[in-house]
Formats: sequence, structure tokens, C-alpha cells
Amino acid sequence: MNKLLNLDDTIVAPATGSPPAAIAIVRLSGKKSFEILEKIFRPRSNRPVAELPSHRMVLGMVHRLSGEPIDEVLGVLMRAPRSFTGEDVAELHTHGSAAVVRAVVEACVEAGARVAEPGEFTRRAFLNGRMDLVQAEALADLIHAQTQQARRLALRQLQGGLSSKVMKLREWLLDVAAELEAWIDFPEEEIPIPTIARHLEIFADVTRELQRLTQGLRAGLLLSEGARVVIAGRPNAGKSSLFNMLVGRERAIVTPHPGTTRDTIESTVELGGIAVTLVDTAGLRHTADEIEGIGIERARQEIRLADLVLLVVDASHPTNIRGDLELVEHDYETKIVVVLNKTDLASEEQIGELTAQLQGLTYPCVQVSCNTREGLEALVHTIQLQLMGSISPEEVYLTRERHAECLRAAEAALQRATHALKQSLSPEFVMVDVNEALAQLGELLGVGTSEEILDRIFSRFCLGK
Repeated sequence: MNKLLNLDDTIVAPATGSPPAAIAIVRLSGKKSFEILEKIFRPRSNRPVAELPSHRMVLGMVHRLSGEPIDEVLGVLMRAPRSFTGEDVAELHTHGSAAVVRAVVEACVEAGARVAEPGEFTRRAFLNGRMDLVQAEALADLIHAQTQQARRLALRQLQGGLSSKVMKLREWLLDVAAELEAWIDFPEEEIPIPTIARHLEIFADVTRELQRLTQGLRAGLLLSEGARVVIAGRPNAGKSSLFNMLVGRERAIVTPHPGTTRDTIESTVELGGIAVTLVDTAGLRHTADEIEGIGIERARQEIRLADLVLLVVDASHPTNIRGDLELVEHDYETKIVVVLNKTDLASEEQIGELTAQLQGLTYPCVQVSCNTREGLEALVHTIQLQLMGSISPEEVYLTRERHAECLRAAEAALQRATHALKQSLSPEFVMVDVNEALAQLGELLGVGTSEEILDRIFSRFCLGK
């Protein structure tokens, strides 16, 4: 049996980050949590652990089974089911050195606990009905959130934003399934036309909502995981200078010699609440230099993967912008922002000629000077606008491809059910597809999800969560 599924074990792990720190928390969960605590924790009041009140901090000394003291700590009991996992939980709030944390965990193991696997506490919370699978995934997202937008989205998911929508759709389909089951049990009676019309209307409503949710996957990934913005253009257009300006420090080497950047350089910054990975690339041109050629090919690969491309153009030199656009837009569907750089060195006439070349095109254009930093605010605003578009920070979005796969499968099943109903096929045929749609929505929430999928999801959690 998978060790993670052995709910009879009492598990232990640090619940806080890597030492050193001011404090650390060591967490126990399972049937023997209080029994183990009794063996290694002596409250200053000398009261037996079993008599300590739930959810109250108690000062005491934690020690090994041999009696060797380890640290003066605060202990707290959380009696089932009023705990994170739904089991009896005990926590020891220790001083946050690696030696103390290691010794406390060892003492717990000596007293009968097992070191938890990554994600095992959350898995128990899921198995004990404290949260559904979407909420468990949201908890992982909240722990790893790097930006405020990612934090807000994860919190909405954790509070049931997506789950409640999916459960509502399931309720609608369950009502249809119940009526279909009744007609299957009494085949001599025909399904009334008004009932068929109502079922078709429900199928249509659910399908539309499934499509709307699925279309939000890109937005959800953007908010939770961030975006990849590639800086591209011809050699010596000022790409590395622009990269450094956006990053806020001298991250890339800048020289007046074309072809200085021969490999990609990355740095992640927060723009408008989104984690943006900026990628500085080699200048795009034909070259006989083998190493530079490899860098140019990597630049093209980055352009293919980008959420947004900043096409940097040297405004101080005559340039065919449409020719530059062909370097980055051919066969790609990437969004592009044209950045006219070095405007402090260009005349108004030169800038006018360049902007005239963009007439009739839909690409936004921003004028900047990396020397004076003029135009930086406008560029950041344009990047945010291009990435966020119509994305609402308050909306509920999918955050995993797994979510979208379940919803797409449910939508396909409903389309088959709709066709069967319109063709006046027997209720049994319709019921098969309705049940499939229900199963897919259930899998999204963790109802009937296979152990293999659960293993994959919870193994990505950190130890102690």
C-alpha cells in the first residue's frame, strides 16, 4: 500500500521554512499525536497532555525519550475534527535553528511518529473532507505565489471560487440524471416534450459555462505562473540596455559592438502584480560566426515560446521596421510591442519616419530612452495592457491544464448527450453521456480521482504541508 494512504500512521514534519529563523513549527497529525506529545513534552503546569485544552498555547519543555531536554517551546493541541487535516494535530513552536528542529523531529519519531511525505498533511485534509482537490491545489499555489495577483487568485480558489461553480453545474446535471433515471425505470412512458426542452436548455447552459471557464486557462496561468516577455531585434538596437532598465540593474553586458549578446539572459520582475520573466536575446541577423549563430537560433526559439515580444528598434538610424517585424512575426502568433529605442539620439524627423512605417499595423509602439529612462512608465503600462488585456483580477480562472482537460471532456460528453436527446434516442443513451460529464466534473473536484493522479498532485507539495 502506498505509504501516503496509511491513515493509521501518525506523521511529523517541520511546517515552517528552512532554518535558521526566529521560530519554527513541528507538526504532528494522526491518532497517536497526543500520545506521542505526552512522551516528549512536559508542560510547565505539569498537567497531562490529554487534559490540555484544545487550540490553546501551552509553555513547556520538549525532550527526548531519554529525558535530555531539547528546547523550551509552546505546544498546542487541535482535537479532531477541528484541525487542518481533520485528525488530532499537535504543534510544537520551537526556536528556529536547524539543530533544534532536527532534534524535535527525531524525538517525535523515537516516540512513534513517521516522517511525513511531501504533501501528506494536505492529502489527509483532502481525504478527510476538509477540502476538495481544487482547493488542495490552490493551497500549493498560495504557498508558491510570488505576486499579489497570484496570491489573490490562489486565495479565491482556496475559498471555493472555482469549486462552487463546478458543484453548481454538477447539481444541474444531477437533477437531469435523476429524471432520466426515472424514465429508464418506466420505459412505457414517453418523456414529455417540455421536459426534453428543459434538459436541452440545461445542457446548453452548462456547456456555455464550461467553455467560458476553459477559455480562462491562459489568464489563470498568466496570473499564477507569470508571463515570458522576450526582448528581440537587430544587433546594437539597445536590447540589453532595455533589459537592464526593466530589471532595474546591470544584468546584461552592454557595449557599442554589435553581437555582444550571444546567449539568452533571464531575470524575473513584478510588473502590475504579474511575475514577468524578461529574456534578453542575441541580435537577429545573418552571421558566419558559429557561436553567434547558435545564440540567434536560441533567440528564435524564445520568440516562439514568448507571451509577448518587445521588438527593439534603434530610432537613431534608418530602419525598415516592417523588415524587423518579419524577423519575429513569421509563423508565430505572439503579441508584439514595437519599442523605438535611443529616442534621445534621434531627431523628430527620424522618429516621425519610423512611426509612419507602422501606419496600418495593429502593433502598439512605445518610444523610450534607456539613457534618460524617458518612456519607461509608458512601456511598463503597455506591457501590462498587452499581457492582461481583458483579464479581471477578481474573476475565477483555471490554474492547471488538468482543470481544463476535465472541463473539455465534460463538454464533449454533454455535446453527445445533446445530440442523443435531439435524435430522440432512448434515455439510456443520454444517461451514459450525462454520467460521463458528471464523472469528469467530479474528477476535477477529486471525486473518484485515481491514486496515480493524487500521487502526482500531492508529491509536488513541500514537506510539512
